[in-house]
Amino acid sequence: MKCDVKNLILFTKKKSFKLYVKKAYLQMSKLSQFEKDECLKITERLLSWPICSPFVLMDNPEMVDSQNYLQKVKERPSSLFDVKIDLTTNKYRTVKDWENEVNSILSKTKSYYGRGTLYYTMATEASSWFQEKMENFPKEPEKTTNQINYYKVFYYL
Repeated sequence: MKCDVKNLILFTKKKSFKLYVKKAYLQMSKLSQFEKDECLKITERLLSWPICSPFVLMDNPEMVDSQNYLQKVKERPSSLFDVKIDLTTNKYRTVKDWENEVNSILSKTKSYYGRGTLYYTMATEASSWFQEKMENFPKEPEKTTNQINYYKVFYYL
């Protein structure tokens, strides 16, 4: 079969190709249960932290004037609650996807309100805490003392 640009374009427009690409995307690496649990722990901590209360639900009319927000930020406001829902529904494929979403919420808040405002300061504080957590994000579950002792005993047998 001769492969030219015209045939390739026709092939990519077919429904079967789109389904194939979608299926391949869904089979890409997903968060492991351990990674998902760790992300949920950090998200829950952010949700319960009083300094993050403005970012829990971004539909507060006092906080977000939707017309003005859309002009400055160019996207609908996302919230930490949205992030938690997306985590539980397996929207994120990697920890980096989740991290980018949280950072996006905090950086959009800073750009919308600007330096010197209370919300900017709150977002900055939350952002620095979050960055510290991400620098120390565990790559694998920690082994408990019982697991370590079991391995030692098994090794010496």
